[in-house]
Amino acid sequence: MERNLALEVVRATEAAALAAARFIGKGDDRMADRAACDAMRKSLNSVAMDGKIVIGEGNADDAEYLYEGEIVGTGAGTEIDVALDAIEGSLICATGGPNALSCVALTERGRILRWPRHLHGQSRVRAGGPWRDRHR
Repeated sequence: MERNLALEVVRATEAAALAAARFIGKGDDRMADRAACDAMRKSLNSVAMDGKIVIGEGNADDAEYLYEGEIVGTGAGTEIDVALDAIEGSLICATGGPNALSCVALTERGRILRWPRHLHGQSRVRAGGPWRDRHR
């Protein structure tokens, strides 16, 4: 029988969301983020994969958990690249707002486009001319 990694990894997003839920409305976004990251790491490390985080909470110097380059999984199984955010909207969670979420994306090793960190969050389009900012 072939495994479906997506079904196994969905438990990691559930674990992160449930861990962060303890901090809904308590005003501490850092604790919500830390709880979500700790729960996600523990869950991912139980999955039979050779995972490497390529998009995470930051680089190893800036983030203490789920950093880019961190190895997750048991080390057995398929080589996987991982993009994740244990909690997108930690401040939303901490202030009791709606729509914070947890997400993970998996693909074969080497298939995730490496985007320079300083360009994260910027959208650019090209409509027959030079590149320009979509929001202008």
